[in-house]
Amino acid sequence: MGLAQKESWFAWREKFGLVAIIFTLCLAVGFLTFGLQSVLCLNSVRVDNRGLDANDVIVAGYAYDASKFGHPGSALTGPDGASILGAPLRAGNMDLSLLFQNVNAKCKTVLTFSDSLKDASGNGIAAFPCLMVAKESKDTPKFDGEFSSCHNTASSRAALKRLNPRPISYKWEEVFNNTNWRIYNGAVLDFSRLAWTLSGVSLPDSVNSILESTLDNPDITLLMNSMMTANVGGCLQDLLAIGYVDTFSLGCITSNIILYVSLIVILGAVFSKFLMAIYFGWFMSRKLGFAKPETPEERLKRLDEIENWANINNHYGNEKIVPFYSVRPQGNSNRRSKFFLPTTSRYSQFLPGDEPGATTRPVMRASKHLKGMRSNRNLSTFIEGGVDDISDFYGSPKNESNQFPTEMKSPKGFLVGGDSPLNFDPLYTLLLVTCYSEGAHGIRTTLDSLASTEYPSKFKCLFVVCDGIIKGEGEDATTPDICLSMICDFVIPPDKVQEYSYVSIASGSKRHNKAKLYAGYYSPNSESPEIAKRSRTPMVLIVKCGTAAEVTEKKPGNRGKRDSQVILMSFLQRVMFDERMTKLEYEMFNSIWSVTGVTPDNFELVLMVDADTKVYPDSLTSMVSVMSRDHMVMGLCGETKIANKRDSYTTMMQVFEYYISHHLSKAFESVFGGVTCLPGCFSMYRIKAPKGHHGRHAAQEELAAVGRRPVLVYTLS
Repeated sequence: MGLAQKESWFAWREKFGLVAIIFTLCLAVGFLTFGLQSVLCLNSVRVDNRGLDANDVIVAGYAYDASKFGHPGSALTGPDGASILGAPLRAGNMDLSLLFQNVNAKCKTVLTFSDSLKDASGNGIAAFPCLMVAKESKDTPKFDGEFSSCHNTASSRAALKRLNPRPISYKWEEVFNNTNWRIYNGAVLDFSRLAWTLSGVSLPDSVNSILESTLDNPDITLLMNSMMTANVGGCLQDLLAIGYVDTFSLGCITSNIILYVSLIVILGAVFSKFLMAIYFGWFMSRKLGFAKPETPEERLKRLDEIENWANINNHYGNEKIVPFYSVRPQGNSNRRSKFFLPTTSRYSQFLPGDEPGATTRPVMRASKHLKGMRSNRNLSTFIEGGVDDISDFYGSPKNESNQFPTEMKSPKGFLVGGDSPLNFDPLYTLLLVTCYSEGAHGIRTTLDSLASTEYPSKFKCLFVVCDGIIKGEGEDATTPDICLSMICDFVIPPDKVQEYSYVSIASGSKRHNKAKLYAGYYSPNSESPEIAKRSRTPMVLIVKCGTAAEVTEKKPGNRGKRDSQVILMSFLQRVMFDERMTKLEYEMFNSIWSVTGVTPDNFELVLMVDADTKVYPDSLTSMVSVMSRDHMVMGLCGETKIANKRDSYTTMMQVFEYYISHHLSKAFESVFGGVTCLPGCFSMYRIKAPKGHHGRHAAQEELAAVGRRPVLVYTLS
């Protein structure tokens, strides 16, 4: 198979096994639905005695289609191949049972024939006149003494079987209302025909006694099996059968039971799921917590506004991007200066990337750094001093973008704002946006919607990850350059940003990847919403640029969406557990600290959004309110709608898929507190949860010492 590693071989075997199991189960369900009845209920095709066609003839309780039958030439039927339905016989819908009497099988030991009714071999010729009678006729046929019409030969019976026999059915009420009809082993016997027997045929006395007796139950199967031998009942069935009771065989009953039980189980599951989903939507969801209370009228109005907002498609069109910086360096960044004299002195401040030994400087252990931070009892003093020192750490001059309001420097200020309109404790939230080859307008729409959410900007941070240096169709710039052009007030100038190695989710040489990290604030354009222009949203951009061996490839640095998510989750794991960090993670730590004013361990939530998703303004506030009020919620999602629903049949069908998935499947699972799958395009997860009854409401001086139980969420979407 070309799988060199043992783990890859096991993974392929597990996937193949799952596919085989699913395929087998699908075949089993298909067989139960379509094939079980045909296997267990073979003789289920019957024709009602009142629904016989003009082309049908009756023989021993079976209907035969004689429309394509050609009778051999004879004096009664005419030339060879003539139809028996026309003149002179006109046998359509007539009973031909007396022409095919089987008196030498089961009846041979039951009936007694005179010598005149025996042939040369001693076999009986006929017990009744060999004549054609009307269906269910009660008139005695006139015997003319001729037996030329009797079809006793094997060839005649073989020709009859080729006409596809169908049992003729009678309802129980019809048999019960006719006093001369009896039932034996499901066959309807017309005992009035015993009066048609020829004078040379003798019947057993037990048969005459049954004919003369009056029975409340027309079914004589048990009586005949207890009084007589099996040949007597079989003989009477061969001679007197005119049809069969409309009943189901044991196989048909079994198949029907299985199908009805399956139907009840499926309908029960569907209706139970539907009712519980309604219960969640009408009752449980109202208790999850909203940013502000709503009346039923306000809620309906809000739903209409959301529907109208969803119909506004902002994902088409082009935005003219003029990148001031590029992720790929232009020319040789390490070229020597053309000036012979030195341009710096011992007192010059170096920008990041220019200091001596920048590419080989040792990385400070995160555990030692964080332990020192947590050992300071006065956290407010630490933050106030630490934030101001950030600009000195990076060697860049202090500017207004690196100054933070006083309320962000104190835990009292960022736990609950004094003038906050929120009715819950806000939590610091990372807004993860994964990009691949999206265009400028789609990314702008997503970032505008996130920056325009009603949730305060000081409690959220845009975290954008570009999966490789890829240029989308019809775009003038690559996706990383587009994202870079939407950042302003950089912490580190983009032309001074370095590449950092990390271990990606891949195999072989692809496990080694490099990434660049940019930090600043989101820069809206002239068409962005006013709230996005007024707000100052921190933004961190990670570009997976690939190694030097991938420069000439079509998609350098591309490792998949899952790898983009793991970059953030691995970083959060090291932050929460005080583990040793890589260079990339160390820069991520300081970048987030620089643009938000708080260390990354203060972030408790992460919202994962695709780059082609537009977020409703109050969605982030509603989701954070649920997380803030109920610490047992580890993950949640909002409803996803299709913006371009009228573009094609595929998008039209996706409307129903998304609606059913959210309002039926996920609502049903939410009743039990465990949703199996959250959509990757719009879901929120808890990074860590408070520990103990007081949680993050502990005293200020104990905040750094109060333990928290980290909950690392790894999504497979």
